[in-house]
Amino acid sequence: MARPHYRAAAFEALALYLLTGAACILVGSSMTHLMDHFGVSLAQVAAIQSAYALGRMSTVFLTGWITERFGVRTSLLLGTALLLAFLGGIPLTHNYFVGLALAFLGGAGMGSQDAACPVILSAVYPNSYASMLSAGQALFGAGCFLPPLIMSVALAADLPFYVSYYAFAVLALVMLLVLPFMKLPEMSHLATEGGHTAHAIRLRVRWLGIVLFAVICFAYSAVVNTINLYTATFAEGLDLPAALAANLLTVYNLASMIGSLCFTAILRRTPPIKVLIGNCVIALIALGVAVWLQHPAGFFVGLAVAGFFLGVLFSVIVTLATGLKPSHASLAAAAVAVVSGASDTANPLITGPLLTTLGMGMAYPYTMLVLAITLAASLGFAALARPRSSETV
Repeated sequence: MARPHYRAAAFEALALYLLTGAACILVGSSMTHLMDHFGVSLAQVAAIQSAYALGRMSTVFLTGWITERFGVRTSLLLGTALLLAFLGGIPLTHNYFVGLALAFLGGAGMGSQDAACPVILSAVYPNSYASMLSAGQALFGAGCFLPPLIMSVALAADLPFYVSYYAFAVLALVMLLVLPFMKLPEMSHLATEGGHTAHAIRLRVRWLGIVLFAVICFAYSAVVNTINLYTATFAEGLDLPAALAANLLTVYNLASMIGSLCFTAILRRTPPIKVLIGNCVIALIALGVAVWLQHPAGFFVGLAVAGFFLGVLFSVIVTLATGLKPSHASLAAAAVAVVSGASDTANPLITGPLLTTLGMGMAYPYTMLVLAITLAASLGFAALARPRSSETV
């Protein structure tokens, strides 16, 4: 349960997950409208999304340093203000290059979620830190669903597409208004008071454990990236109608959000490393059965099961990262964001030529291979890790 005088802080952290989930998807869900808005091509609009991703990846360590040096309040203030500039500025400008700059700033603002939210949830929910990270992941998933829904309602009512941008700009404004009421322990106390210390880890061979953990983060991100990137195209090869093919990816993402919500309870009783290993095994089996059956219904069920167990794992990885470095939780969480971003950048460069040569049918065998690497690295990491309840590093 949240400490009563930290409720404003809990709101800020959980609302930021929702806000960043929406900010991530807004450009993609309004690409054709942005083409008209800026008078540019589809490729140029795609570059706006790339600018957002670059802003996040290139500044997240700086945000982590700001969080540790000046506190989570400063980090949240800067991050939310930058997101507000992106959400409110895109509808107001018709200059493409200003749009690119605003997207970069929005991505930089997202870094405050990576660096500050784990620290806040650790302080507010010291006895259920891992489960609240899972709840944050569920809200992030909800943020990914809401913009297209709001946009469809707005367009049906003959309102402009950017109503969805303004809707989340209002949320950012509310967060800034609540921010002065936020209370937290001093940053210097969070290493000993925070919930991440309950998951603190000592590695028997530290360098090897860090390498294995980086492989886990990189490979897991590649699994999710491949599923999100190629599922709709793969489904069209199953002789499904285009609308139904798109629903295959929707089923996966919806199951991911539901799974993250359900695991808020499971993670209160189960160590994160066991969840990581168990969920990888179940997801691998589900995808394997789907590939073996080669039937549309099998892929719908397999993707739903895989999504349910894979969606929560990003928050589990963040929990393990902050456990590896509990005295510098912000920088540890930022490191996860950087490795994940590097994977999201590199994986399409690998899968694009591979699937062009071997065919789209190899999308899920490739996904299973990378998931198996995630599982193998997780087993190796678990063999090297031992809990450490009170000592910090």
